[in-house]
Amino acid sequence: MDRVSDSELNGMLAVAKHGHDPITVKRLMAQLLARMDDGIESEDNRFARRVLLEYIQHAFQLILEEGASADQALGLVRRRGKYIREETAERDIQAASLVVLAMRSGKTWLDAVGDAANLLFPDGKGERAVQTAYSKYKAMLQDAPDSFLTDLSEQLINS
Repeated sequence: MDRVSDSELNGMLAVAKHGHDPITVKRLMAQLLARMDDGIESEDNRFARRVLLEYIQHAFQLILEEGASADQALGLVRRRGKYIREETAERDIQAASLVVLAMRSGKTWLDAVGDAANLLFPDGKGERAVQTAYSKYKAMLQDAPDSFLTDLSEQLINS
């Protein structure tokens, strides 16, 4: 199995925590297992160690606080009552990345949200959705390299 980049690993973690895609979750598990086999304590696997701990913490929290089963908490099975909604995770991650990039370039939070909403939504609507997306994904994206955020932004603009 080819080793994925840290940014791809981070993306898989986001899917495991906020979406429902058992195939991606299994890829995440396989990547983390391979890195554990390589020695998770090595300096090369420092980022993977953080992803692993965040993934486990998320799963434990769902089990203890919401009564999720292990399969549900790990993202392998949809939780009861969590019906299928329009998939907005990709758009939301992209919106949050646009906000983070804009703020890094010196824009205010309000201007960054407005610019992202203008790209994503017609007729000047969608600022609330962008604000919600930023709140949900900012912790995951704040430490991401500019190149990763730019790639996400370009995917949005070119789609």
